[in-house]
Amino acid sequence: MDIKDKTILITQDKDESEKLIELLEQDGAEFIFCPLEKYVSVENDQIQETLHNIDQFDNILYGNQRNAEFFFDHIYEESILEKVLNRINFALDQQTANYLEERGVPAITAAPNTEPIDLVELMLRLGQMGKSLYPCGKHFKEELPGFLFELSIECKELELYDKVGPSEQDLKRYRVVVNENQPDIVVFHNADSIRRIKIAFPDLKWDLIDKIAVNNKIANKIQENGVNVDHVISFEEAEGIK
Repeated sequence: MDIKDKTILITQDKDESEKLIELLEQDGAEFIFCPLEKYVSVENDQIQETLHNIDQFDNILYGNQRNAEFFFDHIYEESILEKVLNRINFALDQQTANYLEERGVPAITAAPNTEPIDLVELMLRLGQMGKSLYPCGKHFKEELPGFLFELSIECKELELYDKVGPSEQDLKRYRVVVNENQPDIVVFHNADSIRRIKIAFPDLKWDLIDKIAVNNKIANKIQENGVNVDHVISFEEAEGIK
């Protein structure tokens, strides 16, 4: 896809879009940054209690790199890396496994197969079906714990972060920017991005815009919302977009 002299609308958090930009960037391309979501830590007594009793878990499961990043913020704060090393650490994909290993934590992964059921099957083959801890986000329903629950395998979901939208002031500013610089390309980085973009920018001229989804699963979700996807480009290895 030729993106020279094109204006690309990115609505992902700017700090998380660096790899995405590297893969899209060409000479002459311009980017409009209008983050419609960001991830923030949550605090509650359950987090501290769980971390203080981390020895009760046999496994720690990481569904994506974001889950791991928020988890390790707490691990370093509590100085319990040694206890994490004494658990079996499973990562759903290679990127998350690489993140863990960069921090000295050996990780088992089912990659290149990256569906939750693949990791559950791997755990079954290895006989590692003890009590598991699953760091995750608040209000995010992820498949991996659900598979374990269906098998009556104990898994505790530990909510560490939440997703919030832009302030009213930022949203007004974004609308001015987009109305003055109608994008040639819009990138859908997760399944919820179509809803957020439609609400934030109701005047987008969709018939004049190339729509890019970062994988087939997201493309299908976008098309279920009545928007045809023109291109699908896989960014999982670079960005871990879900």
